[in-house]
Amino acid sequence: MPSQDHEKIIEALAEKYADMRDKRSIAQVADDLGIPKSTFYKLHSEYQEEILKRADKKREKYKGFLRSAAYNALENRLSKSDKAIELAFKVLNELVERTEVTQSFKTPEEKKQYANDLLKALSLKLNEKASPSSKLSETEGIGDSAAQKPSDTK
Repeated sequence: MPSQDHEKIIEALAEKYADMRDKRSIAQVADDLGIPKSTFYKLHSEYQEEILKRADKKREKYKGFLRSAAYNALENRLSKSDKAIELAFKVLNELVERTEVTQSFKTPEEKKQYANDLLKALSLKLNEKASPSSKLSETEGIGDSAAQKPSDTK
């Protein structure tokens, strides 16, 4: 468990890493806290996993800023770069990438072969699904169905 002084350093670093607007260096954060840089760097490496875990949790409160910055970048780069637009929407998780798969055939024979291969694959899949129910013997099926028909004579 980190001491109270260490806790202050962990929180300051987590906040620095979470806020993309914070352009201070690690040394500047140490200076702002009034802690010697050597001590600060030692604690930074000692608690690095905890710092990054906390930073991940804190990033949630900065998502609005990130979204706004991405939209501003989109607006500023709209006429200059399609890649900037794509990146902005990817960052915002608002890009739906679509792919189109086309099959081209050189000859009608290739097309027929492709269709036959698909039919074979489909047939195999259908046979696999049907096989558990087809384990009854033919005689069991005949006898069962005849026994279930209502009698005409009363």
